[in-house]
Order: sequence, then C-alpha cells, then structure tokens
Amino acid sequence: MNCNIVYSFEYLLIFSHHVESTSNLSRFEQENNEKTGSIDQLKLPQVAAETIRDELVHVTALAYDPRIELHREEIDTGHFECPERTFAIASQLRGSGLLRRCHVLPAREATTEELELIHDRPHVKRMERTAQIDEAERRRDEACFDSMYFCKDSYSASLAAVGSLLECVDALLDESREEGHANNAFALVRPPGHHATPSQAAGFCIFNNVAIAAKYAMDKYGLQRVLIVDWDVHHGNGIQDAFYYVSFVEMVLLN
Repeated sequence: MNCNIVYSFEYLLIFSHHVESTSNLSRFEQENNEKTGSIDQLKLPQVAAETIRDELVHVTALAYDPRIELHREEIDTGHFECPERTFAIASQLRGSGLLRRCHVLPAREATTEELELIHDRPHVKRMERTAQIDEAERRRDEACFDSMYFCKDSYSASLAAVGSLLECVDALLDESREEGHANNAFALVRPPGHHATPSQAAGFCIFNNVAIAAKYAMDKYGLQRVLIVDWDVHHGNGIQDAFYYVSFVEMVLLN
C-alpha cells in the first residue's frame, strides 16, 4: 500500500491508494525578505547539509502563499492568530536552508466550487461579503461568530490557504504532472480551519482547509480511504461535523 502525506499546521492527512525545480523559489524569497529577514537561531544546518536535492528519492513539496498574511486584525489587540506565526516558520525554513531542499509549489486560490465541496453556499457568500463591506459592518459581523475577526483581505487569504492545500494534494496524487510530483507535502497556511463547520466560521477558522482537501482528493483521484490526524489544544469539531456520517474518512484527535 502506498501512502502520501500532507502536513499543515494542525493536521496530517494520509492518503492510501524527483523533479528539480526552483522556478518559484525567487518569488518566495523576494516576497518574504522584507517581512521575515534572516534568522540565525534554531537552524537545522546538519539536516540541510545532509539533504541533497539531486539525490532525493522522496521529494517534499512546500505550498506557501504570502497572501495568507494579509489576514490580520484591523484594530491590533495582540491576537495570537496573527501573520507573525507564518513569518516565523517561513524564516526558519529559509534560515535553515531547508527551503532549498523542497519543491515550492505555485500559488493559487480555491474556487467557489472547491469551497462548496464542504461548505454550503450561504456560508461561502457570507465570507465573500467581508471583503465588500466597510470596517464597521465587519465588526458587527464578528459579533455573530464565536472567536472570529475579519479584515478586507480575510476572504482572499482564506482562498489562498485552501488553494495551497489543494496544490499539495495535486503534487502528491497527480502522476501526470511533469513537474512538482512529490511524496509528501507541507502547507504553510493560515487562517486555520478545523473549527469551521460546513455552515459556520468559528474559532479563528473561516474555511475548513483540510476537510476540503480530503474531499477534493476523494472526488478527483478516487481515493477510498483518508486518515486525518488533528492535533491542537481544542477538538477539531468542524472536521468531525463534515465527515460525521462518512465511514471512509477516519479522524484521530490529539488534544
């Protein structure tokens, strides 16, 4: 049995059932250089030095879209779900040299049809509306949800987050790809997703990134079994709700 793995912040997807490319590396580095700078501590020099791209048997794909960092509080309260989370990880990947050992995937936004693999249309439309209304209306909308904030770019950032995971799925499962086929993948994304239910944003989560990715993999590639390992302080209620009556998606919670 072959296994393919997608890692994200709080999730691990396991699907059961060597390409050299740096075309996106310069874009990644240029767009993040001013934001992240260089990091000297917490490097992984030994791992990076011993990992030679030309000799890799198992290629790791990396999906990262800087638009995810546009999602931020419009009135800064020091919220811990902030762009600095991904700044720090991107900096570590670059500073350790591990970025150059990965295949960096192209960025894309998820389509409405892809969002609706899990979410109902009223929820998608309501989240789209956050980009069209003024700040005062967004504050009123926030009050209707549990632990949420929105800015004018939150919807776009969320589309980029979902799109990044779907790129990872394609990199793992699309054997016809001439470039970018991988054995495992890491999606560096925010906002997170495991509290978003099919009809509701909650717990800092707008769309359920991993649930959408799992359904996308099953529909597009005919997978019969998917295992989702969810680790977080809180229960991933949104993933549970999405697949509660589905026997071919298993969910393991590490809380």
